[in-house]
Amino acid sequence: MKRIFYYTGETPAWGELEAAEENRKRILLVIQARWAALGLLAFYGLFLRVVYASQSDVEVPFEQEVMAGAALAFVVAYNTWYHLTHRWWARVRVANSLQLLFDLFVITYLVHFSGGVQSWFWSVYVLLTLEAAFLLEDKRAVWAVGACGALLYGALLTAEYHDVIPAISMPLKGARSQHQFAYEMTTWGWVSLMNAAVALIGTHLMSIVRLRQEQLEELGVRDGLTGLYNRRYFFHRLRGEIERCRRYGRHLSLLMIDVDDFKKFNDKYGHLEGDEALKSVGRILASSIRRSDAPPTYELDIPCRYGGEEFVIILPETEGEVALGVAERLRGLLVAEAAVVTAERIRRNVADSEVHGRKITVSLGVSTYPGHGDGADDLVRGADEALYVAKAQGKNCVFLAPYAEKPPDPMDAS
Repeated sequence: MKRIFYYTGETPAWGELEAAEENRKRILLVIQARWAALGLLAFYGLFLRVVYASQSDVEVPFEQEVMAGAALAFVVAYNTWYHLTHRWWARVRVANSLQLLFDLFVITYLVHFSGGVQSWFWSVYVLLTLEAAFLLEDKRAVWAVGACGALLYGALLTAEYHDVIPAISMPLKGARSQHQFAYEMTTWGWVSLMNAAVALIGTHLMSIVRLRQEQLEELGVRDGLTGLYNRRYFFHRLRGEIERCRRYGRHLSLLMIDVDDFKKFNDKYGHLEGDEALKSVGRILASSIRRSDAPPTYELDIPCRYGGEEFVIILPETEGEVALGVAERLRGLLVAEAAVVTAERIRRNVADSEVHGRKITVSLGVSTYPGHGDGADDLVRGADEALYVAKAQGKNCVFLAPYAEKPPDPMDAS
């Protein structure tokens, strides 16, 4: 499933944590919907019992009542367990698919003990297909759930038709229809058609909903001019990454970038050319970060427009594999060194580029966690002060914020 992860590393990535939380909310909503469905089924069972009791000539087999009640109790117990453990299951990639597959067998069991081909419970297959359209993001998985429902129902009818398993009659209906081939094929065809129709409509509607949701999310977190993340999203991610580093004893770095003499550039060439210069810097930053454009796409570094001609980049796990296993205080120094190397590469990329034949340069300030503080404001302040020094030293250069003391062990921040 898209954007659903199973944590295999020692430190989950921020995107994995967000995806797991999104999946947890989706699973919880489905569990709550199942509680509502179970309540309706229980009410319907009591209603039927009262109706049958009012008819002296209607007898419900004791076995049928016991098995239907046992099935309902089993689903209640299963949903309770799933409700209590859904936070863990949200981390498993195939949990939703397994849950729906299990539900298909439970529904088939209910259909059998409520009359087989005569049962009205076949409509629950349709509800399950709708649930799959909401819960699963892969259209093929939704179609697979619909097809499995149709195949299981067809297998049940075939087994009852050939007396492989004994057919159970519904009250108020005769048993002849369970051995009429035309009636069984007509009913099975109708159930299969309904599942296919619901899968088609459900996947189409959910595709529209998810596309619109992604568009709104992009509008909410993206800068309209450069396409980078905006200031609001920057602070949201920075606080989240700092919390992740604090919890797992990791490092991160922050780059603050400013276009040199941007006001003079605007005054000389105009604001439209200034906008083109900012777009060019944004493209360079986006192409200079650690990312993957192959599906599923992801960004390890987070480039943002801070405001005006200022940009910031969050660099999680900056030290790389070369720093693993060394002493934590030495590791902190390696983090800073790796961040400075990244900043210098970005500076050269901008200096080597042109905007309509015109050169632009940038200055960069670097701060690290936990060497320059244990909060978002501390890191921003450190990077901003380093940027000020870089400007004062002649611009078009990189400056690392000075440590007040040796970089602390990140585990001490927890």
